[in-house]
Amino acid sequence: MIIGVTGSLATGKSTVSSLLALYLKCRLIDADKMTRDILSRDKAVQRKVISIFGQDILDKRKSIDRRRLADKAFANRTALKRLCGVLHPIVIDRIKKQAAGAVRRKRLSYVIIDGPLLIETGLHDYCDRLVVVIASLTKQVERAQAFKGMKVDDVMRRVSAQMPLSDKVVLADYIVNNEGDIKELRNVCRELSYLIRDRQ
Repeated sequence: MIIGVTGSLATGKSTVSSLLALYLKCRLIDADKMTRDILSRDKAVQRKVISIFGQDILDKRKSIDRRRLADKAFANRTALKRLCGVLHPIVIDRIKKQAAGAVRRKRLSYVIIDGPLLIETGLHDYCDRLVVVIASLTKQVERAQAFKGMKVDDVMRRVSAQMPLSDKVVLADYIVNNEGDIKELRNVCRELSYLIRDRQ
């Protein structure tokens, strides 16, 4: 069973993904980590991204600075769309290959895909179950400031550029409301893992 986990900025989807992978004892595929790897290693992708956003997204070592890239991408919807057009086909292909390989070679009962844009890319249709992690906008801002060092304006810009959580929950098989602390979230994810097993 392939389980997709998505949400919005600072709702806690990566923590939920990690906890579910722990409780279900399964492989976790992190789309964000995969994207970072592609940006840092794939020269062809780097050239395309630089051609869209310019040389000022590079750091002193001439590597793509992801924060500079994000600032530019989320400030311009057309540029963001072009960036997604470069990255998403590669990321989706790798995710599908890794998920299929994990099930086939390791004979795993479950694979977790942690991806902020599962629905936007259509990858949710590849998943057997979809988990959407939600939190209030107040909590998103609070966490993004505390853990990512983001300014309120930057948080609002990114949230507004993403698909609304209200639209995502309509497609969810399971909804995790992450308004509490980590202890509460562990309990919720443990219960969800039981529920997923029972409904397999």
